[in-house]
Amino acid sequence: NLHKQNFRRLVENSGLVESTGEIEPQTRGRPAAKFRFRREVLRERLAAGVRISGSR
Repeated sequence: NLHKQNFRRLVENSGLVESTGEIEPQTRGRPAAKFRFRREVLRERLAAGVRISGSR
């Protein structure tokens, strides 16, 4: 099972996403924050041979 809070924390701390500063108000409950995938970070890590952790 996927633990939502741990997954969110892992993705945010990896540097692979960054906040756009926008929120999606058209959701039920708490408005959702929008994020952007940072391809340049993934390319840098792959080029340097750095492994992206997360799988056990």
